[in-house]
Amino acid sequence: MIFSDLRDYVGTLEKLGQLKIIEGASCELEIGAITELASFRKNCPAVLFDSIQGFKKGYRVLTNFVSNRLRERMVFGVSNDLTDPEAVLFWKNRLKEFEPIEPREVKDGPIKENVLLGSDIDLTRFPWPKWHQRDGGPYICATSSVTRDPESEYVNVGSYRYMLLGKNKIVAHIGSGHHGDVIRKKYWAKGNPCPVAISLGQEPSLLIAAGTNLTWAAS
Repeated sequence: MIFSDLRDYVGTLEKLGQLKIIEGASCELEIGAITELASFRKNCPAVLFDSIQGFKKGYRVLTNFVSNRLRERMVFGVSNDLTDPEAVLFWKNRLKEFEPIEPREVKDGPIKENVLLGSDIDLTRFPWPKWHQRDGGPYICATSSVTRDPESEYVNVGSYRYMLLGKNKIVAHIGSGHHGDVIRKKYWAKGNPCPVAISLGQEPSLLIAAGTNLTWAAS
């Protein structure tokens, strides 16, 4: 299936009975615990947390959105008629035929409807769940993080975790050797910071692409 954006995807899940909406949960371990409990259910639902304690309604967190056989196949474009081994083989063959789509540049877009700069930046206005009791702090996951190689101008999109440290400070967890790690170290070697654009709430297939291991300059 093709979805125009995340709202379209969430609306489709709701129509299919694949979505559970929970209001009033806390970022302090509750969202993480509910997400994990839901993941153990045979028919694991996608979980949409709204009216999160301490945040305005509409500042939402979506979890388990592909943690289900049907939802995975919807996002990956795999027929539900295939057996699991057939589905894996289908996807492996699709990856062999992968061809990048040329980007289309536009002058403006909805991403610039709300802009905060300088002292107005406050990342704590968004819900950052602390997922597990022994986590070092609250994290956001399922990101699509954009970096540009300073030598080749290659633009990479990867999926990395970020931990909140303060109103205007976060730290990234990027595995050694991942393209985002290679790129950031090139900036650091020259004594420069590495610019990063973090996308959240994107259409699910973009997130899957960001988390897929491809060759250099392919994503």
